[in-house]
Amino acid sequence: MNTDILIIGAGLTGQIAAAELRDNHPNLTVRIIDAGGAASSEIMGFSAPVNLPDTPNQLFHDTLNAANNAGNPYLAKLLAENALERLEYLEKLGLEFDRNQDGSYNTLHAVGTTFPRVVHHGTTTGKEAIRLLNIEYENLHAKQLAKSQDGAIAGAILDDDTLLQAKAIILAGGGFAGLWKTSTWSKKLRGDCLAIALDAGVSLVDLQFVQFEPTVATDPSPIAGIPIISTLLNEGAVLRNAADDQDILENQKPVPAKKKLAAIIQKHIDKTGETVYFDFQGVNLSQFAKKYPEYVKRYRLHSGDQSALRIPVKPAAHTTLGGIKIDEDCATSIPGLFAAGEATGGLHGQDRLGGNAGLEVLVFGKIAAMAAAEYANAHELKTTIMAKTTTAQTQNEDFKKIASMLDRYFTPTSTRKDIKSAIAHINELQPSTHVNLVKELLRQKYESY
Repeated sequence: MNTDILIIGAGLTGQIAAAELRDNHPNLTVRIIDAGGAASSEIMGFSAPVNLPDTPNQLFHDTLNAANNAGNPYLAKLLAENALERLEYLEKLGLEFDRNQDGSYNTLHAVGTTFPRVVHHGTTTGKEAIRLLNIEYENLHAKQLAKSQDGAIAGAILDDDTLLQAKAIILAGGGFAGLWKTSTWSKKLRGDCLAIALDAGVSLVDLQFVQFEPTVATDPSPIAGIPIISTLLNEGAVLRNAADDQDILENQKPVPAKKKLAAIIQKHIDKTGETVYFDFQGVNLSQFAKKYPEYVKRYRLHSGDQSALRIPVKPAAHTTLGGIKIDEDCATSIPGLFAAGEATGGLHGQDRLGGNAGLEVLVFGKIAAMAAAEYANAHELKTTIMAKTTTAQTQNEDFKKIASMLDRYFTPTSTRKDIKSAIAHINELQPSTHVNLVKELLRQKYESY
């Protein structure tokens, strides 16, 4: 089994890369494997400075400001400079973006941005882009990377121990928020690409930066795991305690930004041990339905059922900002190995602007493809493969222990003492791909205090 370029991760990042190779490098064979965690299908829109006085330079500075001096300015520059070209690409593909009556783009104003700049196709931009790209993938899973004796990439080892040889590999498998027990993503999004990259000797950066969605439905709600739009707290919704006699936010207006809001809710849970409820009863549901029809359907809101309007919530791991260390060509420290999307780190620093998640996959998916194509055209398949590493695969029972440990100790209010306790727990587990990944996560978090 061999190919010129192997893409691991069939989300929007991987599909953008595959489309770039299909359209501009037809001489190269490409295989794309592993469906991943399906996070990119939830992309509502992406940053694009389309309406004056906004500019790519302003997007660049907003991105650096959000990163709080912890982001890579070269990656941020690439993100901003390629935004308008990526918008044009999707429009040529057939994706129609919402516009105002005067023909200008309808843009949303994300928190922390100077101007409204999130362009969108309703609330389903990611799904529509995936549909239009029309990229087929194989339902295979890579458990390990293979290198040649000269240290360059040689391929990937699949779950059945088959070696799939490749001149170049693009890792596009997404982040690792699914490692937490309470997460907005499925358990398929557990950092598989990070784990196999780490096992191969690739550096990971900024793992300590994890964004928590502040209001995520929990058990016993039938929509457990689904985020509730926190902006509704400015439109009549209230966060209440279990006894229904306290507004957790004490009527703060405007509602705090997500990071602070998550900390307020977590502190209340830590202090009282009680459940926090998102109460919709003050929201005009008919107006909400017109504005967000997809969310009304998802939340299963029915005005005649008062219990359905009171949903138990807590902060949940949502966005992992760290990952595989890359340069401006999406190259890693292993020749022939590239990475893009949420599997990588360094771009966002401490915080990611709303809209930049979607833009990141569009920009760096293309850049990774271009760099991988250049590498593959200049190299042959490796004939001598190094012996496989002996790192064990993580078993389900250990995944469960990791999930519970992260939920308990790695939260919006974690202290150095909490992380030290988490390190003690993870050290009780036998080394394996994802146990080693979590050890590195906790090491970086501990050293960040």
